[in-house]
Amino acid sequence: MRVRLPIVSGVLLGAASLMGSPRSVHAQKPSTARQDVVLGAPTCGTCRVTLTKWGELGGDGKEEDGANFTDLKVTSAGVVIGAAMGTSALIKLDHNGKLLGQIGRPGDGPGEFRMPWQLWVGSGDTVYVEDFVTARVTVLDARDKLVRTFRVPAGTKQFLPLGSSRAIVTAMLYGSNGGDERIAALPLHLVRGDSIVRSFGVPIRSFDARTAHSPADRILVPYQGSVVAIPFTYQYAIEIWDTTGTLKGRMAREPLWFKPFEQPGKSFTDPPDPRVSGAWIEGGHFLWVVVKHAAPHWRDAVSKTMVPGEGGRLTYSLDDANKLFMSTVDVFDLRDYTLVASTDFPFEIRYALGGGIVGQMVWDGVQGGNVILHRAALIRGK
Repeated sequence: MRVRLPIVSGVLLGAASLMGSPRSVHAQKPSTARQDVVLGAPTCGTCRVTLTKWGELGGDGKEEDGANFTDLKVTSAGVVIGAAMGTSALIKLDHNGKLLGQIGRPGDGPGEFRMPWQLWVGSGDTVYVEDFVTARVTVLDARDKLVRTFRVPAGTKQFLPLGSSRAIVTAMLYGSNGGDERIAALPLHLVRGDSIVRSFGVPIRSFDARTAHSPADRILVPYQGSVVAIPFTYQYAIEIWDTTGTLKGRMAREPLWFKPFEQPGKSFTDPPDPRVSGAWIEGGHFLWVVVKHAAPHWRDAVSKTMVPGEGGRLTYSLDDANKLFMSTVDVFDLRDYTLVASTDFPFEIRYALGGGIVGQMVWDGVQGGNVILHRAALIRGK
């Protein structure tokens, strides 16, 4: 089921802003002068994003438990496909969480998986499955039949299929600047199979190359023959690159809740780090970006006193994961590099499934939980 997201006229109900207006937005269009344009509040003062419940997944502690997914996508028929931790198969669900079947089995052969990690749904509901362990992409048709497989470079975290065996990928590749500090290599790679054709992008400096989310990691979104690349963390930047490695445009958000170049937190003495959960394009030019970040009262999620942790070290423990994060959904117009709307939600949006469907994580304690599926829409109020 394809969900269209037009701006409609109406009165916004709910979806009140919790954090106020963003501090600033920078837009940068490559030119000989490389000028930076500083933008203010969203250009549409009455526009808001709304979320309408569409379904619910998991919550039963099984493989399809909402906390186990590394990725979720939805097909045009409304079938939810999930890659789950600890499984060597894909899980197919309806939008209410009913298990429809599994795809694949453990192994290294055609149609077999070791660790399905990232999913893409292409035209005609073709499904691309990136296996992190085998460094291989499996392509399935709408009837779950194997079409082909192709290799990608080892260490690939995110990929954007371009057809045949070509793709744009990100990988955890590092170089040294000659000192103790580490810097990320160029983060984006055009590959043909497991061969790198060219590398490009702006590296982001990291204080710790061993962190879970490499500064090279980006969310990748196709746009008019180019790729939109958005770092997961470290900074809130939107870059548009063509496949020749030419930067076509760049925007950087600087809201108070997203501090750039921060080292990811290692304990609950500091607020949790912001992270871009997902992005997609609707209406040809509107880029939707979902960011989860520390809730205003995030400290209510952790213990009041320190308890023994790993190695006996005293640390704070997470008592209620539902109080840790809130989320912001931003909508950008890529034609003129403007922020159209920005709306806050008092819960963690963890997944962007495609077609305007997002997944709210509802934790059952701190380990398991379910995913509430919502349809996103952009509303122009009065």
